Amino acid sequence: MYRLELAGIWDEIKEMLKEFELPDDFEKKREIIDLGTKYRRLVEPLDIANFYRHSKDKETGAYVIGGGPRPKRYRFIQRWLEHDEKKSFGSRSESLFWVDVEQLGIDIKKKGYLQEIEEKIQQVERNLIAWIGDRSLDDDVLLENSTFVKWWRDLPPQHKPESDRIEKLIGEKEKAAGV
Repeated sequence: MYRLELAGIWDEIKEMLKEFELPDDFEKKREIIDLGTKYRRLVEPLDIANFYRHSKDKETGAYVIGGGPRPKRYRFIQRWLEHDEKKSFGSRSESLFWVDVEQLGIDIKKKGYLQEIEEKIQQVERNLIAWIGDRSLDDDVLLENSTFVKWWRDLPPQHKPESDRIEKLIGEKEKAAGV
């Protein structure tokens, strides 16, 4: 099935929920939460890459800043998971990992390495380690030619406080992949 067809299906589900056309507990069903989460983790990174590839951030701003152009279907699905796990809003934003990587790359090119950028890099590193640890982010992000690994290896050493842990994760992934 195509990415845009899937988007249409999830948009229709969202609209049906808003119009009370689905059962009250629809978004609380484990199979719906799991299906939505798989969809969000698989497709949203593609939408993020497409967004930045076409430089839409120059027109509308960052993908998520200030409510940005992030489609509501992803916000709804993410909220279902957070509600089910009784976590705060935004705590399950692993599909937005790529926004951080893309936006930091842009910010570094524009502004250089500032304190605020360094703090964001540290947050990305902490999130990466946690999300790979709890398997909410696939470790394919650690493959040698992934956008993340290329970006991360280009960072100066002083901006990589978790470098030993991340290099170890990258090495384990390369070894498992036979690189």
